[in-house]
Amino acid sequence: MALAVLATVPIGFGCYAGMTRGYAESYQNTVDKTKILNDTAVEYINGIEVIKAFNRSADSYAKYSNAVYNNAKFGYEWQKGAQGFLSGAICILHSTMLTILPMGYYFWHKDSISVEVLLTFIILAIGLMTPMIKAMFMFETTTKMEAEFDFLPASPSC
Repeated sequence: MALAVLATVPIGFGCYAGMTRGYAESYQNTVDKTKILNDTAVEYINGIEVIKAFNRSADSYAKYSNAVYNNAKFGYEWQKGAQGFLSGAICILHSTMLTILPMGYYFWHKDSISVEVLLTFIILAIGLMTPMIKAMFMFETTTKMEAEFDFLPASPSC
């Protein structure tokens, strides 16, 4: 029964691993697009008097608008691609009862386990999946931190 409780965990984490594939490159792309957006916004705001004086507001605003659009589009596409994996992982981890209940009924019907033991496994399975999902999200935070450290400049040696 313990194996039935944990049967969905490798599959769920496998789905989640699919979501983190290419994370470092995508995160770097997000950092680059956000930097371009920030630089463009600062340039637009700081140069507004010059832009108005030389009647260049349409061109300057178009540059800013394109930077906003590109940043938002990339973020949307990245999250859209990851959403299927994340939803699959959460659904699979929550589907533990689909393995426990039939197996528990089979073992109870064969007098291999008692009702009390079966109920104990059901309660443990329900209580186990929430921390597993929290661990999965902590893995995402760890992956993001690793990507951050990969992009930091090397510290000078003493």
